[in-house]
Amino acid sequence: MVRNVEPELRPAVIAAPQFITQRTLGNLERLMEQAIAEKPDVIDMALGNVQGIDSAGLGWLVGVQERLSGLGMKLRLADPTELIQDILMATRLDTRFAVHCTTGSGRHA
Repeated sequence: MVRNVEPELRPAVIAAPQFITQRTLGNLERLMEQAIAEKPDVIDMALGNVQGIDSAGLGWLVGVQERLSGLGMKLRLADPTELIQDILMATRLDTRFAVHCTTGSGRHA
């Protein structure tokens, strides 16, 4: 019997702050560098507590995704709040990012 089993991904998890803004990006960048140093298959950006994100934060996420892709890693947005889901949809970034819901709180169409 042959089973098609997808290999288990080795994630690193970064807990995002309450607000992802220009002021918080320095700390997020340090956390990202630490996660990249672990050489995981995927980095999960935990967004379950995020209440806001500005254009600098959105631009940073896009840049991180591109950088990780060049390193053979993936970025997943984990458990985004409804507000963050709405922002991603409004900016059409929902089609660009992989969203990973671990708590069952994901929005269903």
